[in-house]
Amino acid sequence: MAKSPEEMGYTSGFHSKYWFFNYWTGNNGYDTSKPVDFTNYVDNINFPNDAAFQAQRWLFPGDRFAAEWVGFIQINTPGIYEFSTKSDDGSRLFIND
Repeated sequence: MAKSPEEMGYTSGFHSKYWFFNYWTGNNGYDTSKPVDFTNYVDNINFPNDAAFQAQRWLFPGDRFAAEWVGFIQINTPGIYEFSTKSDDGSRLFIND
């Protein structure tokens, strides 16, 4: 049986992790096996512009970073839901692994 968010140590919102890089790695993506540079919790993953995204931390880089958000989405009403991403360098969205 799957554990509840509380049993797994999650609170409301999403745990975010960010890795910052000083170089471009081409189309292979960034190596996130290095230690995380910044972590926090956000209530929603919805940043309307670059300034809102970068406001999370002083000196947040405008480029060359990787981000990951982990959390649970509670659906109270059955239906069809749409999830999407938008970025200028590429994004991937995984739900349920």
